Amino acid sequence: MFTAYTPELMDDLRLRWARIQEAMRVDGADALLVATNVNLFYTSGRVFMGFVYLPVEGTPWFFVRRPVGLQGDTVINVRKPEQIPELLRDAGVPLPQRILLESDDLTHSEWLRLSAVFGDAECADGSALLRRCRAIKTPYEI
Repeated sequence: MFTAYTPELMDDLRLRWARIQEAMRVDGADALLVATNVNLFYTSGRVFMGFVYLPVEGTPWFFVRRPVGLQGDTVINVRKPEQIPELLRDAGVPLPQRILLESDDLTHSEWLRLSAVFGDAECADGSALLRRCRAIKTPYEI
């Protein structure tokens, strides 16, 4: 996954991803697209300009708009979020039918832009789901 992270942080990130993915299954979502700093930090262990795409099954993808030294098999540099679906398709990742966005934390124009990225996919609010997951602290976070 990431090349410069400690094993302890990687284990913790995997726990966080699994917690989010389980909540997504319960919610009936296929994926989550994260764009805000607090949730980028929670899902990646750092803040960067870009997006985290977490499918309900499998490994998260990290789309970086400004290179910050984040490296790994699922880290891709992008100029704009509209590139994400094509890059996922090229990697053999199925596109979501229902995707969660952070409606509480995005501006209206950001929400509109990101909701259009995945075409006909239903967009729903993932803010409460993320808050619930972040509220349960792991030993690493404590």
